[in-house]
Amino acid sequence: MITMTSALIILKSSYKGFLKDSRVKRHARTLHNAGYDVKVLLVDNPKNVPEGGPYNILCVDVPDFWNSKGRSRASQLRQQLKYYSKGKKLINQNRPDILILNDVNTLPFSKCKAEHIIYDSHELWHDLIEYHGYVKGKTGLRIFGAFERKYVKKIDSFITVSDSLSRILSDRFSTKFHVIRNIPDIQDKSSIDIRKKNKLPAHQFVIVHTGSISENRGLKEMGKIMLRLHNENKTGTSFVFYGIDPAIKEKLTQYLPKGAMEQHRFNGSIDQAELYPIISTASIGIVLMKKTNLNNYYALPNKFFEYLLNGLPVICSNFPEMKSITEKYDIGWLVDPSKPDMIYSSIIEAQDKNLLEKRKANISSLKQDLNWKNEEKKLIAIVEKLLIN
Repeated sequence: MITMTSALIILKSSYKGFLKDSRVKRHARTLHNAGYDVKVLLVDNPKNVPEGGPYNILCVDVPDFWNSKGRSRASQLRQQLKYYSKGKKLINQNRPDILILNDVNTLPFSKCKAEHIIYDSHELWHDLIEYHGYVKGKTGLRIFGAFERKYVKKIDSFITVSDSLSRILSDRFSTKFHVIRNIPDIQDKSSIDIRKKNKLPAHQFVIVHTGSISENRGLKEMGKIMLRLHNENKTGTSFVFYGIDPAIKEKLTQYLPKGAMEQHRFNGSIDQAELYPIISTASIGIVLMKKTNLNNYYALPNKFFEYLLNGLPVICSNFPEMKSITEKYDIGWLVDPSKPDMIYSSIIEAQDKNLLEKRKANISSLKQDLNWKNEEKKLIAIVEKLLIN
C-alpha cells in the first residue's frame, strides 16, 4: 500500500473563519490537487463541520473558545492553554510530513512532531500587536521578540504575502521569506450583470467594494464621496458593496442626508464562486487602506487582485506594493486614502471611456504574470524541496 505524503495546515480559526480565509483554502486545495493527504486543524466543535469535502478537518474542541465576553483574563488564558495542549496532542498523533503554521498565534506548535515545518506570516505581527495594544512599550516588544525567536528555531521554511513584507521579515529573522501572493484562483464562468442584480440602470457607472469597511479602510472617505455625488446630482454613479455589515451601513448614514443612500447598494457576504461573476461586470474596484501602521502601508490585499483578475481597473491607496503593480501595468488610479476630493476626482476621471477601456486592456498582460497558477508553483516547489532535503 502506497502512503500519501501528509500535510497538516494549522489555522487558529473556527470553521466559519476558515471558509472566509481564501489564502489558507487555496493552499489546502493546491496541496490536495498535487496529491498530498491534506488535513486542516481548526478550533471548533466537530458538530459545526459538515461531513465530506476534499480534505479532513480536525477540530480542537474547546467549549466557548470564541465567546470571551465577560470572562476574566485568567479564564481566557486557561482557554488558550487548553487549545495549545489539545492542538499539540492532535498534531503529535498525526505526525505530518509537512506542518504549515499560519500566523504568529500558531508558532508554539513548531515544537510538535513533524518532519518539516513551514511558517506563513500573513501580516507584520510585531507591528500589529503594538498597534492594537496587545503589548506596550519597548519591554512588551522585547518579550514578543523573544517569543518569536524561541519558536522560529524549529521552522524549516518561511513564506509571506509580498516583497515588502519579505524584506522586513527576512531582516528581522535573518532568514529568507519566500513570497506567495494573495492572488485568487479565478475560474472562467458566465458573468452576471451587477447592475441587473442590484436593480440599477443598465448604463450605471459601478464602483464595487468587497469585504469589510472600517475607519482605517475608507469608511469616512467613501461616505463623503457619496455625499458629494448626491450634492452634485451624479445619479449615474453608484457604489455597490459586498460583505458589508449592517452596522457599517448605519455608520455611513451619519455622513449622508435622507435619500443620498438610494443610488448605492449594500450586500452581505456571499461565496467567492458566486461573487466573482457578479463583480466582473462592474466598472472599477476600490481599495482604500490608511497608513495607520506599517502592516497597512505595505498591504497587498486579496481584494486588490480580486478586482484585477476579474478585469476591473482599480482606485487604490498610493502605497508601495499596490503602487508598484498599478504603475507597472497602468491598470488604475493611485490616491491618498485620506483625501476624499482626490478619490472623487479619480472616480470622475475613470468615467472617461477611452481611458477606462485602455486600462481594462492592460489587465490582460498583468494576468499573464500574476495568477494563482504561477503562485501555486512556488508553494509546491517549497514543499518538494523540503521533502527532498
